[in-house]
Order: sequence, then C-alpha cells, then structure tokens
Amino acid sequence: MAFIDKDDLKVEMSITGSSDDTLLEALATAVLSLWDELTNMTWAEAEHTEYKDSPKNSSSVILDNYPVTSEASITLYDDPDWEFGSDTLIAASEYACDLNRGIIYYDGVFNKGNQSIKVVYTAGYNDGNVPSWLKQNLVRQASFWFKQAKNQQWAVSSVTFPGDSGVISFKQLKDNLLPDFVLLADKYRG
Repeated sequence: MAFIDKDDLKVEMSITGSSDDTLLEALATAVLSLWDELTNMTWAEAEHTEYKDSPKNSSSVILDNYPVTSEASITLYDDPDWEFGSDTLIAASEYACDLNRGIIYYDGVFNKGNQSIKVVYTAGYNDGNVPSWLKQNLVRQASFWFKQAKNQQWAVSSVTFPGDSGVISFKQLKDNLLPDFVLLADKYRG
C-alpha cells in the first residue's frame, strides 16, 4: 500500500502526460517507506505481534502501531514463562483499548517480567481511510523530490523565481525533506 500514487502527484503538479509515470510511482512508494522509518511505525494496515515488558503493578500496554483497527483484532497474553498458550490468554472482556492511541487498559495487573506480554493485533490505515493531512504531506514531499529530479538539482535549499518575483527559502531543510514533513514525522515518532 502506498497511500498515494502517481495520479495524486500528477494532480498536485498539474501533469497530464505519462512520460514520468515510472518516476512518479517510485517516489510515491518511497515517501511512505521513509515516513514509516522516520516515525518508527507501520502506517499501512497490517497485523503485528509485539512482546512487551511488564513492570510491577502494570495494567496498561502501549502498542508500537496505531490506530488499532478494532478491539476484535487484539489477542492479549500475559505469561512470564513465555509459553503464551491458551491458559495465559486474557479474555477480551477484561481489557479495553484506546484504538486511536494504541493503548490497552487491562482490568487486572500483568505479571511482572521481561517481554511477558504478547499482543497480536491489526493496526494502520488502508487506502480508503488515510487521513487527509497524511496524504497531503506525502504528496507534497514526493512532488518536491520529483521537481528536484526533473531539474537535476538535489538538496536545493532556496528557489529564486524569474523576473525578480521572489525567493522561497527552506531554512529548515533537513536531509532534503520539507519542513512540514519533518515536523509531522517528529510529532508522530513512536
């Protein structure tokens, strides 16, 4: 899943031809991969298995990925012996989940232990429910890379427009990423 595709980039940049389709598709895929890496999360809907430490008197678990698709997608175990059999499965009626933040709240107290909690769950977005802020952020970054590739000018930190009509300067350009892209990646870093 790419969340965006070449058509989204074509709309953003008013491109009508197909001569750049291969590059546009590669950039659309690359930008989501980079986003996942910078935020330490998988944003596309997928099943995850995580093993969590349980400190003394712990009754909640913070998942690495969110939003969780539903409480029905969660399987939760508590086993300090790491066997995770049916006898260590926690009934769904004994916990609730803040789906948007990926936090499970258990009615009891987990056994203390390193990686004694196992959680299997589904989290992330599919192409139909990607938040518009995320989609636009990915489109803008990929479009920025496309324009640099077409002009063969990578890591440009400012652009002067013809006829003395102005200059755009990216003072915060970091690793060839737009400031908004970096800001949002920092905000959502897991």
